[in-house]
Amino acid sequence: MILNRIASAINAVRLVSRYNKSIETTWNFYFDYNISQTAPANISINFVKIF
Repeated sequence: MILNRIASAINAVRLVSRYNKSIETTWNFYFDYNISQTAPANISINFVKIF
């Protein structure tokens, strides 16, 4: 019975590890600063997250 629980715990760790490797997330931050003589200066901050 103890051996069965140890094997189940090892299998659970393997499954979670494989699942976490298959998830790919990407985080991107973009900063932009524009200076124009005809318009006020503007700052842009963009955040992109891909699941």
